[in-house]
Amino acid sequence: MKKPGFVLSGKCRIGDVGEKTPLVDCHGKPLFVGDIVATFTKEHELGVCYFSGLTAVVSDKWTSYSDGTHKQKQGDIDYFVMGIKGVDFMQEDSLWQVQKVKSFEDVVSGENWKEFGFNYV
Repeated sequence: MKKPGFVLSGKCRIGDVGEKTPLVDCHGKPLFVGDIVATFTKEHELGVCYFSGLTAVVSDKWTSYSDGTHKQKQGDIDYFVMGIKGVDFMQEDSLWQVQKVKSFEDVVSGENWKEFGFNYV
C-alpha cells in the first residue's frame, strides 16, 4: 500500500504526513502531522468527558488556491489539531483533551475520513 504524502481538507493541503510537531497527546505520546486523534472535553469538577470527534494533526505550512496550486509558507510553521487550532490542549488544566488513535504510519494514500473533514493523498 502506498504511503500518503499530504493530509488534505477537501482540496486544501493542510500538512506533510509524518512531519514532527512539538505537540503531545494526553498520555504524553508525540504527535506528528497526519496522526488521527480523538478530541474530547473534560468537566474537571465532575470528571465527565464528552467525545467531540476524530480529527487530524495538521499545520499551516501550505496555502492552497482555487486553481489547485499550493504555496509553502515562509517563516515559522504552526502545528495544531484541526478544529481546535487556538486551544492549548497540552496545559494540565485544559478543558480540551486530545488522544492519538491512529499513527500517520498506519494511514494509506486515498484514505478518506469525509465525516470528519480530512483525507490523505
